[in-house]
Amino acid sequence: MHKLRQKMLWIRELPDRNFRMNIRKKMTLSVLSISIATLLVMSIIMFYGMFGARNMAIRYGGEIGYQSDLNSSGLLEEQKRKELIDIASDKAADIDQRLAAMEKPVRLAAATMQKIHATPQDFLPQNVGEPPASGAGKIVFYLQYAPTVDAKALEPEIRMSANIRDVLLGIVECDPIIDSIFVASRHNYTLSVDNKLETSPEEYNPPDIFYDALASDWYRLAAEKRDLVFTPVRQFVFSKKLGIFCALPYYDENGELEGVACLQSTLKGLGHIVDRVNLHNMGFCCVIDERGHVIAFSNQKNYHPLKTLSVDLETDLRQSENTALADTVADMVSGGNGVADIDIDGGHYYLAFAPIRHTGWSFVAAIAKDDAMAPVAWNHALIRQSTKDNIHLLDNHMLNTMAMASILVLGLLGAVFLVGKKLSDRFVDPIHILSDGVREIAAGNLDKKIHIDTGDEIEHLANCFNDMTASLKTYTENLAHAKTEQECQNDLLRKKNEELSAALHDVKCLRIARDNYRTKSEIDDLTRLYNKATMEQLCEQRCRELPDGRQVALYIIDLDHFKEANDTFGHQFGDQILAEFAFRLKSLCRAEDFAGRFGGDEFVLMIEGNLTEDIIKKKAQAIWQAAREIHVNGEPTAITASIGIAIAPLHGTDYPSLFKAADNALYHVKKHGRDGFRIGNP
Repeated sequence: MHKLRQKMLWIRELPDRNFRMNIRKKMTLSVLSISIATLLVMSIIMFYGMFGARNMAIRYGGEIGYQSDLNSSGLLEEQKRKELIDIASDKAADIDQRLAAMEKPVRLAAATMQKIHATPQDFLPQNVGEPPASGAGKIVFYLQYAPTVDAKALEPEIRMSANIRDVLLGIVECDPIIDSIFVASRHNYTLSVDNKLETSPEEYNPPDIFYDALASDWYRLAAEKRDLVFTPVRQFVFSKKLGIFCALPYYDENGELEGVACLQSTLKGLGHIVDRVNLHNMGFCCVIDERGHVIAFSNQKNYHPLKTLSVDLETDLRQSENTALADTVADMVSGGNGVADIDIDGGHYYLAFAPIRHTGWSFVAAIAKDDAMAPVAWNHALIRQSTKDNIHLLDNHMLNTMAMASILVLGLLGAVFLVGKKLSDRFVDPIHILSDGVREIAAGNLDKKIHIDTGDEIEHLANCFNDMTASLKTYTENLAHAKTEQECQNDLLRKKNEELSAALHDVKCLRIARDNYRTKSEIDDLTRLYNKATMEQLCEQRCRELPDGRQVALYIIDLDHFKEANDTFGHQFGDQILAEFAFRLKSLCRAEDFAGRFGGDEFVLMIEGNLTEDIIKKKAQAIWQAAREIHVNGEPTAITASIGIAIAPLHGTDYPSLFKAADNALYHVKKHGRDGFRIGNP
């Protein structure tokens, strides 16, 4: 037996061609030289080989299955961790961009206030009222001050600071997520613009006139840091929603603190970002602030609700009884990022977190480990069942083979030589043909065809090899063709994008041209006041939309002696008089008033409000005084003004009635010596 084994090892070491020859010779000589002993030897070898092969197949199959399960589990876990940290990082960057966008309007407001205080001569005093009693559905601008502040003493400064109005209104109109933006002076008065467009009258709570801005944390934090700050998240008093303040101090030319600009916004935009995260209903995501509180949460694993993680400004998760969660949240608060395995409320999660740089918050994305690793468990069960089935098939096959071999060896011992030769020709040669063909296919020769005419499974195996080679060649060709088509599609898409960009540029140019044309059609070139057509439109609209309990006053103003001055000193001198008077008239207007030139030396002014006769006469007195103070080139002009006044609804409720009444009053003033004003008869 030992000599036979040595001889077989020697045969394996022979060259490939000799090895093929020795197989035939060995089979032939073995049949001829070993007769009855062959049965015993072959039976022992057969039983030994088959049971050894069975045991090795089971062992190797088990090891392969175990290693496959281990590899797939590790790869899937690594993939899920990477996906989670990518999601957390991307969403943290999205929130960072949103917070960065909040800086711009605050910096604009602070810069505008610095400019107003640095160059007051470039601005005209503006009126600002107290908080409106009804402001639902509007964007409102109003004044607040501390109870200890003397608002009357600060009135000049407040009216000058009110020039910030248009900037604050523009900021709120451009960004609807902003709830409020305001500037607080070091003298403890505040100018605010609130966005109440989405507020119903039932939900509207009018602000109090008294507000101590210097006592607020956003003012103190910005003043101490001397730079932009984001306050901790808090619940707003009126809306009961979570939000933050973004504040920035501004200074005078000596570097002394002048005040603080501040923006108030709810976490509505942050909630949209959290809710849009797609975790395939296998987990949750949330935002944790710098104090360890959950400020936004979206649970996509609805069948397993979480109690530990919920929006709560009172619970610091760093103090949680769940030690792993507490340590992870502490790492978040310190600015860390990564992935942790944590048990939360009976569920095991992969939890990824990434820092939000502007505020020190962290974005958290988590997925249930059981859901993430479900494919591995399914694959493991499939491997176990497949292994069990294959072992059963192998046992049956071994039993059948042994029975058949025993019968054939016993019954056909005399014909073993012929059977051995046929088996050699039938199986050994096709196997080598197959091995040679496989080598060429592996080397890249996809045109190689294997031809075996045995009429059995080996021939079927050869045909399968040929089909596989043809399919692989077709797939390679289709892949190259698809790549070429993709490149063509990319070129076409790039050209379409360029055409779209050009079209958008043309639309933008047309919009700018339209706006410029509209401005020129509404404004008088000389006085920069509304022209006659625009003024009549505005007056008619104001009369139609006049609320109950409000009055409108229409002033028709005619400059006395203008024609004599124009004829004596020339048209240029007359134009200077008109421009100077228009400037003075415009300085007397509030934001809701409007003035226009009807032609020549005739002007019209309309004001609205809770008007008394004393207020109307004071406004007329101011216009009359403005005309008397007109100077050209430093010299007085002796120009005076005749003013006719009509009041709605006293003189009528439509514009033609008011104009007629005011014109009659003007005629009466001119008839009785000019240089004065008169309210028309009812």
